[in-house]
Amino acid sequence: KYEWLLLTDADCRPNSRNWISSMAARFDEPSVSFVLGFSPYIRIPGFLNIFIRFETLLTAMQYIGLALLGNPFMGVGRNLAYRRSMFLENKGFNNFLNVTGGDDDLFVNQHARGKNTRVVVGEESMMYSIPHTRWGAYYTQKTRHLSVGKFYRAKHRFVLGIFAVTWLLTWFLGLGLLIALPLQAEPLWIALYPVIGVLVLRTGFISLILHITSKKLGQKFEAWMVPLLDFIYAFYYLVTGLTALVSKEVRWKN
Repeated sequence: KYEWLLLTDADCRPNSRNWISSMAARFDEPSVSFVLGFSPYIRIPGFLNIFIRFETLLTAMQYIGLALLGNPFMGVGRNLAYRRSMFLENKGFNNFLNVTGGDDDLFVNQHARGKNTRVVVGEESMMYSIPHTRWGAYYTQKTRHLSVGKFYRAKHRFVLGIFAVTWLLTWFLGLGLLIALPLQAEPLWIALYPVIGVLVLRTGFISLILHITSKKLGQKFEAWMVPLLDFIYAFYYLVTGLTALVSKEVRWKN
C-alpha cells in the first residue's frame, strides 16, 4: 500500500521518537530510492563489547563514507529504507534466495547508486541494537555477514579486498620485520626504529580517524584501546574472512 519501506530488527530500539520522520525526510526527491542509516550497538561492560563497537565503527566508515562519495555498496538491515516500487520492479530478493541472511544488504549492493541513495547519521535517526555477549555467537554472526561479500559487485569486492589485504599486510609484515631485521642489522635500533615508527604512525592515524568518526556519529568510544583492537582485528579479519570465503554453508546461530 505505502511507497516507503523502513526496516529494522525486533531486538533494536530507536534512539528517539523521531526515528521514522528523520529517515523518511531523506526521501525528499523522486530520484531517491535508498536511505542508509547507522545502527550502533548498546554500550555494556566487557572487552567483547568494545571490540564489537570498534568493528561497527570501521564498517560504518566504509559504507557511509563510500555512499557519501557516490558509491554505495551496502546497508545495515537494522536501519534501512527503500522504495516499495524499487523492490517490486527488481523482484525483491529473488536473486538471493540461496543466501543465508544478508538479502537486504545484497539488494542495496545490486541496485543502490550515488544518484538514488542518501545517508542519515543524525542521532535521532539511529537505531540501537543489543550486542552479543559471547565470542562464539559473535564469530558466527560476523562469518555470516562476511559471507555475503562474495556476492557483491566486482568493483566493491576489489575495494574491500584492498582494505583487507593492506590491513593484514601491515601487521604481519611489520611483525615479521621486527623479528627478522634485528638478526641482520647492527646496531639494533637501525632495524627496529623505522618499523616501529611506521606502525605507531599508522595506529595513531587510525585512532584519530576513529575518534573523529565516533564524535560525528555521537558515540563514546575508547580510542586509547585502538592499538590493541587494531592488532586483534587483523587476526580476527583473517580467520572470519577465510571461513566466510570457503564455507559452503553458513550457520545462522552458534
